[in-house]
Amino acid sequence: MSYQITQTGAPPYILIQYLGEVTSKDLLDAVAEAAKLSQDSGLLLFLADCSRMSVGHSELVLRQVLTIIEQSKIPPAFKEAILLPKAGTPVESASLYETTARNRGYNVRLFENKEDALKWLLA
Repeated sequence: MSYQITQTGAPPYILIQYLGEVTSKDLLDAVAEAAKLSQDSGLLLFLADCSRMSVGHSELVLRQVLTIIEQSKIPPAFKEAILLPKAGTPVESASLYETTARNRGYNVRLFENKEDALKWLLA
C-alpha cells in the first residue's frame, strides 16, 4: 500500500500521506477510505501530503477522485490542503486536480510546505 490515512492534529483533520509510486487504484482507494473516515468522524478538513509521491495521474483518474467525493456525500464545505510533490509530473497532476476541484466549487489549495498548508487548513 502506497498511502497512509490517519486522523490527527488539534483541531483534528484527516491526513493522507502518499508514498512513492501511487497507482491509480491506490489513489482511488485512499480517497474512498478518507471519505469513509470523514463520514464516520464528521471531519471536513483534509491534508493530502503528496510530497513523497513520485508519479502523476491522468485527468480521467483525477475526475474519478472527485466523483468519489461527490458520491460519498461529503459536504461541499470541506477543505483540502495539498502538499505538493517535489517536482515533475505529480506537480502537474496536483495542479490539474486543484483547478478541476475549484471549478466544481470545492475549497482546495496547493502548498509547497506543511506549515503554510496547516495554517490555511486550520484557519
